[in-house]
Amino acid sequence: MFQKALDFRDNHITKVTTMQEFKQILENKGGFISCFWDGTVETEKRVKEETKVTIRCIPLDSIEEVGTCIYFYR
Repeated sequence: MFQKALDFRDNHITKVTTMQEFKQILENKGGFISCFWDGTVETEKRVKEETKVTIRCIPLDSIEEVGTCIYFYR
């Protein structure tokens, strides 16, 4: 049962690199979205205001990954 849940999660994650892609996935596909976030409350608040989406979790295995925030590109 646990493996089934992991498989479901992994099969419903879409990686995005821009806010435009983020919004397109929300409108057309749904599911979970994986993207880089600068970690600030300001960015989280703006994304939530624009999309009604909240940050659910930060996978521990991705903490060392480096990328550009989809909102402020920093």
